[in-house]
Amino acid sequence: MKRAGLGGGVILLVVMLLLVSCSPSPPNYFAYTEQSLRAELRGKLHGNDFVALLELKHDPNGLKGGSHIRIEYLAPESMKGITVLAPLDTGEGIFATATLGELSLRVLRESVAGWLLPADLLLALRDDPIERVERREEGFFLTFEEGITLLVDREGMPLALRSDAVDLKVVWWEPIF
Repeated sequence: MKRAGLGGGVILLVVMLLLVSCSPSPPNYFAYTEQSLRAELRGKLHGNDFVALLELKHDPNGLKGGSHIRIEYLAPESMKGITVLAPLDTGEGIFATATLGELSLRVLRESVAGWLLPADLLLALRDDPIERVERREEGFFLTFEEGITLLVDREGMPLALRSDAVDLKVVWWEPIF
């Protein structure tokens, strides 16, 4: 009777390594936070219907003014034309530019935080712990500890976001080169 030597153990180890290396890596649910893109958002902001164009610009070289959020409201009529351009940094004392028609003001970022809320929520979620992930036909439904939910497609691009203050859908998005 022959004994199985180290050969059997080595083969088992090789098979296990192959299985581990072939298993798919978890999806990047926040791929949208790592690239520049433009999107149309529709939904409710504090209970009011809104439509906005959003631009997330990432400058990999970190040039001044390169990485920013730009949100332009198209509806409702009371917000139509309001555009806010702000750095991605949300720290205190950071300035943003708020524009309405020909009037352009340099303001503290926190003073226009309400208008930036849809974009800030989308970006802040990448740092929040995910409580639950559900795989759905259209992608992945993520639930966060605060009850915020985010639906992303299989490539990690946002489709919908819901919180106490925001209920939005991404109508379309396109990369910015």
